[in-house]
Amino acid sequence: MDDVHDLDKTTEAALLTSLKTIAKQVLQILPGNTDSIQEMVDAIEDISLLSHLAAANDEIAIEQRQKILETVAIRERVTQLIDMLHKFKENLLVQQDINQKLSSKIGQIQRDHILREQLKTIK
Repeated sequence: MDDVHDLDKTTEAALLTSLKTIAKQVLQILPGNTDSIQEMVDAIEDISLLSHLAAANDEIAIEQRQKILETVAIRERVTQLIDMLHKFKENLLVQQDINQKLSSKIGQIQRDHILREQLKTIK
């Protein structure tokens, strides 16, 4: 299935920049070293290729992935993908916040327990 190139050069450049930006923001939030993937995203200038790569490698439901990959109109596919990546980014940020709060709470509980044990030892 061939893509329907329904974009003028200005719109294509703007959508490509937006897609690269949100993709790199998501990659920065993900755990692990994503530097090489971010460099690859930076180097891709073909909006069709980047949209296919982003959709194929994103942690989304198979139905959503298939719907995006089957969309032949580039503008529609990229717009859907950008919207989905924004939602995914927000989800990652919430998860990150919860994990940080939980880690902080567990750390405080452990410190309190150690202090109580030290007090018992001193007495």
